[in-house]
Amino acid sequence: MCFLFTFSDILRIDHLWIMPNLTKLSLNCNKIEVIEHIDMLIALKELDLSFNYIERIENIEKLVNLEVLSLFNNLIMNIQNLDTLEKLVILSLGNNKIKTTEGVIRHCI
Repeated sequence: MCFLFTFSDILRIDHLWIMPNLTKLSLNCNKIEVIEHIDMLIALKELDLSFNYIERIENIEKLVNLEVLSLFNNLIMNIQNLDTLEKLVILSLGNNKIKTTEGVIRHCI
């Protein structure tokens, strides 16, 4: 199941509890400032929040099936809260305010 809302002037992420089996969520090109109310979407594999006003990577720790995360062109300064996303293979953080890669390096044994 896929849910796409682009260029919709969405300000907040809300009411997603009605779609617990959602696998792809695209809310790019909106006016979202905070990643919130998505922790119940544990089936989510792709999340696109590009071109918004997000300042922090937060509230995504329970999205353990996430494979693709795009936060391109936001206001993010630090890479954080990605440790539980072990299935993540694509991470797009370009055009943010990030100055270091600290928080993104994985240790493989």
